[in-house]
Amino acid sequence: MRPVIEHAISLGTFCHTANHFQQRKIRTCSHPFDWVLSSPAVVLSCLRDDFQTLMNPEHHEHLGENISNHLIYGTQVLGNNFQGKLPQNIMFTHRDITTPEHYDYYQRCVERFRALLATADSKLFVLTTQDADYDRAEIHELYEELQKRTTSFRMLCVSFYNDYNFHCHVEKDPAYDIHYMKFYTYSRTDGRGFAIPHENDLFHDALCNLYDFRADKKVS
Repeated sequence: MRPVIEHAISLGTFCHTANHFQQRKIRTCSHPFDWVLSSPAVVLSCLRDDFQTLMNPEHHEHLGENISNHLIYGTQVLGNNFQGKLPQNIMFTHRDITTPEHYDYYQRCVERFRALLATADSKLFVLTTQDADYDRAEIHELYEELQKRTTSFRMLCVSFYNDYNFHCHVEKDPAYDIHYMKFYTYSRTDGRGFAIPHENDLFHDALCNLYDFRADKKVS
C-alpha cells in the first residue's frame, strides 16, 4: 500500500519540483526552498540555525529585477545545471529578497515551514537535481536533522538524467525512509518542467506509484 502524503514539500535544489506540485495541485503552500537554488548542505544549515542565516539581510545581495543572491549560500547551491554547468553566486532566482515585499514573502514561507514541522501530518520532502547523484551520508544527515524537528515524514531524492529512451529506477534506502529515484528523459528540464509534455506525465506517474497524494488545498 502506498503511504498517504498530506503535504509535499520541495527542498530544492531548483524549481522543477515545486512547479510540478503546483501544476498537479498537490502543493499546499509556499515554502522556503520552492523557488530558489539550494543543496542538501544549504537545507541542513537552515534547519540547524532555524533560518537565521538565510533571513539575515546582511547576507542578501541585489542582482537585478526579481533576482538576488545570498552571500554565504550562493556558493553552496547545486544549481539548475540546465545548460550543463552549475550557476554560482545566485540563490533567489525569482525574487529580490533585498526588497521589503519579497523579504516578507520568504519570512512567511519560513513561518509556514516551521508550523508544518510542528504538525503530525504526513509529509514528503523532495530534493531534485540534474545530472548528479546524492551523497548518501549527507542525505542521511539531513534526514536525521529533520527527525529532530518533525514526525511522520519521508524523503525522496530525484536525479534527472537524459537518454534517448525513457526509464526510471527507484531504490529504497535500507536504513531510512528515503527513496532515491533516477529519472531518464529525452528532453531536459528548464526548471518548470520537461520540454516534452508527456515526460511530465511520466514523472507524475512515477511519483504516484510511490505515494498517495491527498493535498486538499493550495496557498500561493
